[in-house]
Amino acid sequence: MLQIESLTKSYPIKNGILKVLNGINLNIEPGEKVAILGRNGAGKSTLIRIIGDLETPDSGNVSRSMSISWPLGYSGGMQRARQNIFGWYAGKA
Repeated sequence: MLQIESLTKSYPIKNGILKVLNGINLNIEPGEKVAILGRNGAGKSTLIRIIGDLETPDSGNVSRSMSISWPLGYSGGMQRARQNIFGWYAGKA
């Protein structure tokens, strides 16, 4: 299972702080298929980087008890920055 609890992430910008993720909660069971959709700047890539352990959240917890497959060579999962492809393997970690 992939479990996300009270996940928050923010970035410093010129005029202060931009909160990208605010209190995200999510459970994904083995075998489930999930799509992460949203407008530009909605935090999709940030969420994927945090799930993939490439970035640290400001607060919250990400627990994994199954394998996570990253996009092919990272850039292989990005198509002109419009689409992220991310997979969860339904087996145990």
